[in-house]
Amino acid sequence: MHQPPPSRREVAAVFISRQLRDDTVVVVGTGLPVPRAGVLLAHFTHAPNMSVLLGPYICSLGGFQRVLSFEFFADSRYSRYAEALMGIDEMMEADGLFDVFFVSGLQVDKHGNVNLIGVGPDYRALSLRGPGPVGIATLTTNSRRFIIYLERHDPRVLVDRCDYVTAMGWVRDGVSRRALGLRGGPEFIITPLCIFSFVEGRARLRYLLPGVSLEDVVRRTGFEFDHSGWEPVEPPDEFELKTLRERVDPEGWLRREST
Repeated sequence: MHQPPPSRREVAAVFISRQLRDDTVVVVGTGLPVPRAGVLLAHFTHAPNMSVLLGPYICSLGGFQRVLSFEFFADSRYSRYAEALMGIDEMMEADGLFDVFFVSGLQVDKHGNVNLIGVGPDYRALSLRGPGPVGIATLTTNSRRFIIYLERHDPRVLVDRCDYVTAMGWVRDGVSRRALGLRGGPEFIITPLCIFSFVEGRARLRYLLPGVSLEDVVRRTGFEFDHSGWEPVEPPDEFELKTLRERVDPEGWLRREST
C-alpha cells in the first residue's frame, strides 16, 4: 500500500531520533509529543538500551509492540512499562544522570535562553503568564545537553531577547554559561519550519523542513541569524517511517501539521 509522504512533524521526530544514542537516559518535558515520539523511535530502532522517562516512570519499552498515548507526559498506564519509579525530588537531585532533556518555552532567543515565566516588561503585570520554572532551570543544568522544541514559529516566540530566563542558554547579557559553571547547553532549536544549531553561542540555520523556504523562516523569526550553509533535513528512510507509524503513532497524530 502506498504510504503518504512524511509530515513535518514526522520528519522532526526522525531527526530527533537520530540525535540520540544507546545506553543513555533521556527526559522529555511536559507538552512535547514530537520529541517524545522521536525518543521512542530511537528506542525502537537503534537505542534498545536507552532509559526513557515517561512521567515518573523509568521505562524500557523494547518488548512492547507500541506505547499507549505517547503524546502525554504523565499517564498512570505507563506503569506497565516501568523498571523503576523516580519522584520529582529525585529528578531535581539527579545531578548528571540525564544525558538529554527536551524543553519548550513561551520565548526562545538567539542564544538559546528559554522563558517559561511570562511575557511583558513588568513581572507583576504580565501580558501572558506561563507555567513558571517547574524545575526547568535545574533539569537543563543537570543534563549533559538539552534540545529546545517549539510547536509555533513566529516572532513572538523566537525573540531577540527573552523577557525572563527559565533555562540559561549559551549567553545572557554578556555572561556565558561556562562562566557560571553550568554543564551542557542547548544543542538545537527545532520548530515546525526549521532546525537551528549554535555556533559560538548564537543560533544559525542548519536545516529546513519540507516545503519551507528560507524567506518563510527569515520573515517569521524575531532575531537575525546566519543562514549560510543550510540544507534540507534528511527525510526518514522506509524503516524509520514504518516504525514511527506502526509502533509509535498508529493513530497518525504526527501527520497533523503545526505552524
